[in-house]
Amino acid sequence: MPASKLPPPARVGSFSEKWPPKPTWKAPEDVPDLSGQIFLVTGGNVGIGRETCRILVARNAKVYLAARSEERAQTAIDDICRSTGKSNIHFLKIDLSDLSSVRKAAEQYISMEQELHVLINNAGVLYSPGIGPQTAQGYDVQFGVHVLGHYFFTLLLMPTLLRTANGEISGTPKPVRVVSVSSDAHEMTAPKKGIVWDSLQKGDAATPARKKLTGTRLYGQSKLGVVLISSELARRYGDQGVVAISLHPGGVKSELLRHLHPIIAWIVERIRIYPVSLGIITTLYAATSEAALDMNGEYLTAWARRQVPSIHAQNLEMGERLAGWSMAYCVFSINKPNIFIPINLDLKRVGLVAISRIMRRLINTGLVTAVVTIISLILDETASGTDFWTAIAQYPQCSIYFSTFLANLNARHFIRGSGDDTTVSNMEDIRFANTSDGLRRVELEWLGHVQCIESRKVYLL
Repeated sequence: MPASKLPPPARVGSFSEKWPPKPTWKAPEDVPDLSGQIFLVTGGNVGIGRETCRILVARNAKVYLAARSEERAQTAIDDICRSTGKSNIHFLKIDLSDLSSVRKAAEQYISMEQELHVLINNAGVLYSPGIGPQTAQGYDVQFGVHVLGHYFFTLLLMPTLLRTANGEISGTPKPVRVVSVSSDAHEMTAPKKGIVWDSLQKGDAATPARKKLTGTRLYGQSKLGVVLISSELARRYGDQGVVAISLHPGGVKSELLRHLHPIIAWIVERIRIYPVSLGIITTLYAATSEAALDMNGEYLTAWARRQVPSIHAQNLEMGERLAGWSMAYCVFSINKPNIFIPINLDLKRVGLVAISRIMRRLINTGLVTAVVTIISLILDETASGTDFWTAIAQYPQCSIYFSTFLANLNARHFIRGSGDDTTVSNMEDIRFANTSDGLRRVELEWLGHVQCIESRKVYLL
């Protein structure tokens, strides 16, 4: 259905959001043939994820069902194969509450497939009113799964998505999609001021900041994070053929209720009255419809309707900060990933002082000797490598920590450069040279290690 014929946008918290009108786009009827396309669905073993996989398989997509429990996933796969009479579905093991598992899952997928057309970040957890457990890296499990785990997984798969989008393998450029399942909780139960940064820190499950918010607010905060990250992905990769959409699937009965207090679960079951067969509509619309290709950066609600998200979800600065924070803490929390990830980090907004603090924190804790990951320093079109090094020279402390960090990691960093070579004061360990292809090459020598900086990409090897 053309976007112009879709129902008018719903308003956050409106009657039509809670009790939506009959869908004008239906599943499976309006799902097109998906032959030749590869879909990856997290949390595909139960609920909306499972039924989403079922329709995708029935429509001839090759589907990877990503889940933590192989036994439960295999049960779902067997059921889907029986009901569809097809076998184009495969299991991918992932525990989104453990970033090391996320990395392994991405590596496994990349070893099996060269392309990925649609990534559906569907998996979710819910703890209310109490505080849930913490992730393997020490974060609130709701935030860890919904934001950190999915964001890291998306970034690890981004090179594959970009190759698919530009037709590097198939020879035919075609937009790819990242569909992220959020919730109306991103507005209804999120903290009043948006992201509460203190609650994101590593530590015991019930830190003071988390206890103050309660599990309900933490859930809403995590779903707000999903919308913010989706908007950032749209902004950063939209011009490279990536369509990023977040959505509220509707008030659907699901297994998320299993962690709720029995009384709250009883109430929610009577409010969320819709079956999963309706809950899959918005996800499938975002993932498969032609009209959704023109919805990069948008938020949808039940049933496949545009909606303006909450005020905080529209906060560009909050989204940038969350993306930068998540990238830093994801990648600084696990062992060395030998994978390329392009990440945009606007130094003008984030600030070099923030980088200095991160470096100092890592060095003081000794993490730099054990952790290798990717810091992306892709500058705006108006900036250049020269601007970066001139600016960083104004913060001697930052340059020291930054250089020491690189040296300890034996890392390679690449930054796009332009203009004449420039001598940077107080940084004798840096020298400039030109590569054969005309890009600036900066070699950083420290403690016997050499790092190279060029182009627009960042590698930590």
